[in-house]
Amino acid sequence: MADESLHLPRQPEARDATVAGAPPSVPVLEACVTVAHDGVPVLDDVSLAVPESGVVALTGASGSGKSTLLAVLAGLVPHSRATALWGRVRHRGTDVTLDPPWERAAWLGFLAQDPAAGLCLTQVRDELALPLENAGVPREQIGARVDAIAARLGITHLLERGTGQLSGGEQQRVALAATLAGEPDVLLLDEPLSMLDPDSAAEVAGLLRDELSSRTAVIVEHRAAELAAAGIHPDSFVALGTPPAPPAASRLRPEPGPVVLERTLVGVRRTPDGPIVVDGVDVTLRAGSVTVLSGPNGSGKTTLLLALAGLLPGSGGGPSPGAGAVGMVFQRPENQFVAYTVAEEVAWQADPGRARAMVARLGLAGHEEQSPHRLSLGQQRRLCVAAAAAQGRPVLLLDEPTFGLDEAGCAAVEELLLDLRDEGRALLVATHDAGLAARLADAHLRLTAQPSRTQPAPSPPVPDSFLSRCSPIGKFAGVLVASLALLSTTAALPAFLLWALTTVSLPPLARLRARTVLRFQVPIAWFALSAFLVNVMSRPGPAFIEWGPFTISQPGWEAGVGLGARALAVGALAACFALTTDAVAFLNAAHQQARVPARHAYALMAGYRLLEMLPDEWSTILAAHHVRSRGNRRRRLGIDGFRRAAFSLLVVALRRGQQLAEALEARGLGRTPRTVWRTVSWGWRDGILALVVAAVTVAVLLTG
Repeated sequence: MADESLHLPRQPEARDATVAGAPPSVPVLEACVTVAHDGVPVLDDVSLAVPESGVVALTGASGSGKSTLLAVLAGLVPHSRATALWGRVRHRGTDVTLDPPWERAAWLGFLAQDPAAGLCLTQVRDELALPLENAGVPREQIGARVDAIAARLGITHLLERGTGQLSGGEQQRVALAATLAGEPDVLLLDEPLSMLDPDSAAEVAGLLRDELSSRTAVIVEHRAAELAAAGIHPDSFVALGTPPAPPAASRLRPEPGPVVLERTLVGVRRTPDGPIVVDGVDVTLRAGSVTVLSGPNGSGKTTLLLALAGLLPGSGGGPSPGAGAVGMVFQRPENQFVAYTVAEEVAWQADPGRARAMVARLGLAGHEEQSPHRLSLGQQRRLCVAAAAAQGRPVLLLDEPTFGLDEAGCAAVEELLLDLRDEGRALLVATHDAGLAARLADAHLRLTAQPSRTQPAPSPPVPDSFLSRCSPIGKFAGVLVASLALLSTTAALPAFLLWALTTVSLPPLARLRARTVLRFQVPIAWFALSAFLVNVMSRPGPAFIEWGPFTISQPGWEAGVGLGARALAVGALAACFALTTDAVAFLNAAHQQARVPARHAYALMAGYRLLEMLPDEWSTILAAHHVRSRGNRRRRLGIDGFRRAAFSLLVVALRRGQQLAEALEARGLGRTPRTVWRTVSWGWRDGILALVVAAVTVAVLLTG
């Protein structure tokens, strides 16, 4: 938490904010703040007042501090971020500046700009239950309330899905549902429609209209027309920074040139063992033409772009632009940065003069020596477009290039894309922005959702079995006790017998294939073999076996066999636990049965969610770096490329960890008392397991 001396009581007039609309004398939420990061002002004397059941819209250019102001109101600044804050935040006249986010969660719901960053747990149903648990809602009411909010947001079919299996639009809906689940009086919404297709955006905007009828809200949303169409009309506006520029003027469309890329995409999957995402889609791109790619959330737009970039198998036929001729702007900007400064990023494999022009053209002048990872989301997106355009490749694929951009940013990107078209480039632009699509499109490619793919049957993390129904804490304790008993003896026979018994009994007790159990033990077998060889080859003593120049001593043989047997036995016990225990279930049991504090247990759950995310992040980073560095053909990056990709992963991991921690706090983790929805209790199976562990422990100790 920041030092209290940072919060200075002052009520200056707003110098950088323009407020239209007169708030009532006693606002529900008000603030007058200055924020600085590393000594650089982010917000300067910005004032805000939100009336009862009123809606205030924040406007301004990307990087003007809109998301930062929401973070201040939510309590994330300065409690969760190393950012200096001066001023006051009041809720219904009470100073809440020093209240941490989990205390404000009693009356406030916060939707972050990045929906994936707001999903803390691995299952959608658990995600919606978390704020209710933190609010102390009685356990018997939580299930019904989760079902109700899911029905209101149209995500009932997602309740049994993993949060890592959701598309961007589905993540947005789930994050919004989790924000509304606790029925907060005040809502802070950072671009709630940003990741939604037009139909979904209209539906969610209509839902928001109903939700806002009895709530106070502060909204950042660049798709204001869709809010207005749904009947959401802000009572006042707070404009940060300079006013946005008008949209780009229309221009004549040139005649398209020859076909430069033609593909028929068949059987395209995101992962080798995953479902088919894109099938039977014909794509034709012409020089000097913009093709707009549209479709509902989860229809496969990103997958199609990855296939055209040569990063996924399943495409064939037609002209090819050649290796290195396809550039791509990925949906998540931080995944594709290859340099350490903005100037280096745009100049990467590009003409220096063209790179400098792109920096100035897309409003990044003055940030040349700044790290790309320190920019706002809108600035990062403009940087990615600038870098891809500067490379000058004849085919450019763009995944939501205007997501998160203000009107000025959208206009600048739109003008640039039209100029690239006029230069003879072939562009394929995936977007949910209907206005942008209408102004850009020379051709249109529409994808449709495949219900069989977008709503797959969920698979349990572990098979339902005798062992999976035992308490995770009981299994962990049993494995620990038996392992300690093994380590207390050097006898090999009981260890070998325990390994054999465990390996044979585990498949039926856990409903697993024998090869699954054996495959798990392969690394342990190598370790056991290493322990055996080190001892038999190095320990001195009377000769036990002589074979040519090799002599194995009696102590070496006994120690090697004993250590190897114990390693195998402990590995088999570990398989009993690991192959029958879901990580989230274990952490739930640790909280309920081992009395691990909720903050620690849920922090570990968020860490597990982060570990689930990192392989996909790494895959995307590698794909982006391949496209940026060597074109559209998979090649080895080399040491320097791998180092840059690893640095990007490190930055992404740190940022995701920070975002998950903030999301947990914003959902109210830390409030007391709290309830638990998925209860863990002891049962008869745990009694049988305890007797077996006790018998094994006694047998090992007696025979050892």
